[in-house]
Order: sequence, then structure tokens, then C-alpha cells
Amino acid sequence: MKIQQCMTAAEEDGRGKFGKVETAVADKHSGEGKEWELYKLAKTNRRKAICVVRARQERTGILYSDRRLIKNPEDVLAIFGRLFDRAGVEQLFAVSLTKRGEPVAVQLVALGGVDSCMVSVAEIMKLTLLSNCPSFLLAHNHPSGSVEPSREDRAITERVERAAEIMGLQLMDHLIIGDLRNGYSIKYRQEVHLPEADPAGTGETEAGIRETDSRQETGGNRKACREKKGA
Repeated sequence: MKIQQCMTAAEEDGRGKFGKVETAVADKHSGEGKEWELYKLAKTNRRKAICVVRARQERTGILYSDRRLIKNPEDVLAIFGRLFDRAGVEQLFAVSLTKRGEPVAVQLVALGGVDSCMVSVAEIMKLTLLSNCPSFLLAHNHPSGSVEPSREDRAITERVERAAEIMGLQLMDHLIIGDLRNGYSIKYRQEVHLPEADPAGTGETEAGIRETDSRQETGGNRKACREKKGA
């Protein structure tokens, strides 16, 4: 009986101390209905209120490509090499992949200076997990144009690979991109080169018509003149 009286006195004393604060908060949240009632209940019982959240991806753009699957490093360079076109600083992109090797999402996960880039392994893992994909790949550029991997490039690749293995994911490759047609695959330890769009020098490309080099045009005219004189 004495214990119950002491508890009642303590509750009244608490209401006296904090009543004004609760009244002010009640005026502010009076229109929130059920949420405010739950808040009051948690406060009365001295419980910790934990927010229930939902993580999701937000699409910020679309990257189109004729290649639907990534089967080799050349596919990576052909699809994602343009992301680094004219980039003056190092950038690291992560690409989530389906089991078949189809790209699902690509995200810039690190942005650095002209010769270095701070990488967070957690950010790389987050993209793959939110995409609900079993595998992913990395691609970053060297603004200097060199595709030779540095010691740091190999070290971060090993760190990411170990983290992925622990989480049941697979790092398919890490590609270093020097320009639109040249790169280096750390997984396969070899340089990657895309063929010229116009090896014959005709001026025609898959995307349309480009201007013919003036020296080629002059040489062609001279050759035509010689053939005409010979005839």
C-alpha cells in the first residue's frame, strides 16, 4: 500500500514538472491523431521510439545501350566508357548485375581528384543490395589516360571482393578506363581495346557520318588525278 502511494505521488510530481512541456508539444502535434497518442504512450512508459523506414532507389537518369548483357570487359567499356568522357577527376561507378549479367543500375559511388579517389566499400555494397542483385562490377577512370592499375587500385579491389564474399555477393570485374576505347581489366589482368568505328577510313560510322580528315581527302584527290592521267 505504501509503495502504491509513493508511486502515485511520484507520478503527480512528474506531471507537475513536465506538464507544461507536454502541453506545448500537444498544441504543436494536436492534429497528428494516432501518431501523437503513440508518442504520449511511449513517453509515459519511458520507451524508446524507433522510426520504421523504407530504403529505396531513386532513378536520376537512363543510360541506353545496344548491348543487353555483359559477357566480357569489352562490353563494360562499350557501355559505360562514355560516363567518363571528358572527366577531369577520378570517378568510381558501381554497376549492379543480374545472374545473367544484365546491368540493372549504375551509380556514382566516389568522386575524387585528378589522381586519387576516396572509396567507401559500404556505398558500393548498398547499391547492389538495394538492386536485389547477386553480383556487380566497378569502373573508374584515370584522367591522365593511362590504364596501368596503381597499388591502391588493386588494394581496393581486394577489399571490395572480400566484403562481397562475406555478404554473399560477387564482384565480376574492376575496369580502369583511360578513354572511350582503352581500358584495363584488373580481374583478367589485361588491357581492353575497342576496335575503331571506321577502320577503313571511309568517314562512315555506326552512329552516322563524320568529317573526313583533310589529309586523307587531299591524298585521295591526288590518287584520282594520277589514275585519270594514266588512262
